Amino acid sequence: MSSIQSQNPSQEGAQLIEAFWSGHPSAFFNQKIIAAVRNVSVSTLENERWRGAGIPFRKVKGRVLYQKSDVINFLEGHALVTSTSQYNQEVRND
Repeated sequence: MSSIQSQNPSQEGAQLIEAFWSGHPSAFFNQKIIAAVRNVSVSTLENERWRGAGIPFRKVKGRVLYQKSDVINFLEGHALVTSTSQYNQEVRND
Protein backbone atom coordinates (compact mmCIF):
# COMPACT_ATOMS: atom_id res chain seq x y z
CA MET A 1 0.00 0.00 0.00
CA SER A 2 1.39 3.43 -0.90
CA SER A 3 1.96 6.05 1.79
CA ILE A 4 -0.81 8.20 0.27
CA GLN A 5 -3.38 5.39 0.48
CA SER A 6 -2.62 4.65 4.14
CA GLN A 7 -3.30 8.20 5.35
CA ASN A 8 -6.50 10.03 6.13
CA PRO A 9 -8.25 12.00 3.35
CA SER A 10 -6.98 15.42 4.43
CA GLN A 11 -3.37 14.20 4.50
CA GLU A 12 -3.85 12.56 1.12
CA GLY A 13 -5.28 15.78 -0.33
CA ALA A 14 -2.40 17.81 1.07
CA GLN A 15 0.11 15.41 -0.50
CA LEU A 16 -1.67 15.55 -3.86
CA ILE A 17 -1.65 19.35 -3.77
CA GLU A 18 2.03 19.39 -2.80
CA ALA A 19 2.83 17.02 -5.69
CA PHE A 20 1.11 19.44 -8.08
CA TRP A 21 2.80 22.62 -6.85
CA SER A 22 6.24 21.03 -6.69
CA GLY A 23 5.92 19.76 -10.27
CA HIS A 24 7.47 21.39 -13.33
CA PRO A 25 5.15 23.83 -15.21
CA SER A 26 5.03 21.45 -18.18
CA ALA A 27 4.28 18.37 -16.04
CA PHE A 28 1.05 16.43 -16.52
CA PHE A 29 -1.20 15.31 -13.67
CA ASN A 30 -4.14 12.94 -13.37
CA GLN A 31 -7.63 14.06 -12.47
CA LYS A 32 -7.33 12.95 -8.83
CA ILE A 33 -4.55 15.48 -8.25
CA ILE A 34 -6.35 18.25 -10.15
CA ALA A 35 -9.56 17.58 -8.20
CA ALA A 36 -7.59 18.05 -4.97
CA VAL A 37 -5.98 21.26 -6.24
CA ARG A 38 -9.37 22.70 -7.21
CA ASN A 39 -11.12 21.25 -4.14
CA VAL A 40 -13.75 19.58 -6.31
CA SER A 41 -14.65 15.96 -6.96
CA VAL A 42 -13.35 13.89 -9.84
CA SER A 43 -17.01 13.73 -10.96
CA THR A 44 -17.04 17.53 -11.29
CA LEU A 45 -14.02 17.38 -13.59
CA GLU A 46 -15.68 14.63 -15.62
CA ASN A 47 -18.87 16.68 -15.90
CA GLU A 48 -16.94 19.76 -17.02
CA ARG A 49 -15.18 17.73 -19.72
CA TRP A 50 -18.50 16.32 -20.90
CA ARG A 51 -19.92 19.87 -21.15
CA GLY A 52 -16.80 21.16 -22.92
CA ALA A 53 -16.01 23.47 -20.01
CA GLY A 54 -13.24 23.59 -17.46
CA ILE A 55 -9.53 23.03 -17.87
CA PRO A 56 -8.10 21.87 -21.20
CA PHE A 57 -6.98 18.24 -21.00
CA ARG A 58 -5.26 15.54 -22.99
CA LYS A 59 -6.21 11.91 -23.32
CA VAL A 60 -3.27 9.54 -23.52
CA LYS A 61 -4.03 5.82 -23.84
CA GLY A 62 -7.39 6.37 -22.20
CA ARG A 63 -6.00 8.42 -19.31
CA VAL A 64 -7.10 12.02 -18.78
CA LEU A 65 -4.15 14.30 -18.06
CA TYR A 66 -3.96 17.99 -17.26
CA GLN A 67 -0.84 20.11 -17.78
CA LYS A 68 0.15 22.22 -14.78
CA SER A 69 0.41 25.41 -16.85
CA ASP A 70 -3.17 24.90 -18.15
CA VAL A 71 -4.47 24.41 -14.61
CA ILE A 72 -2.74 27.58 -13.40
CA ASN A 73 -4.10 29.57 -16.36
CA PHE A 74 -7.60 28.28 -15.58
CA LEU A 75 -7.31 29.25 -11.91
CA GLU A 76 -5.89 32.67 -12.71
CA GLY A 77 -8.70 33.28 -15.21
CA HIS A 78 -11.25 33.46 -12.42
CA ALA A 79 -11.91 36.68 -10.57
CA LEU A 80 -10.37 37.06 -7.14
CA VAL A 81 -13.12 38.11 -4.72
CA THR A 82 -13.25 38.89 -1.02
CA SER A 83 -16.90 38.12 -0.27
CA THR A 84 -19.79 35.94 -1.38
CA SER A 85 -21.77 38.95 -2.58
CA GLN A 86 -18.83 40.09 -4.69
CA TYR A 87 -18.56 36.56 -6.14
CA ASN A 88 -22.27 36.52 -7.00
CA GLN A 89 -21.86 39.88 -8.77
CA GLU A 90 -18.86 38.59 -10.75
CA VAL A 91 -20.81 35.47 -11.81
CA ARG A 92 -23.75 37.60 -13.05
CA ASN A 93 -21.36 39.75 -15.10
CA ASP A 94 -19.82 36.73 -16.90
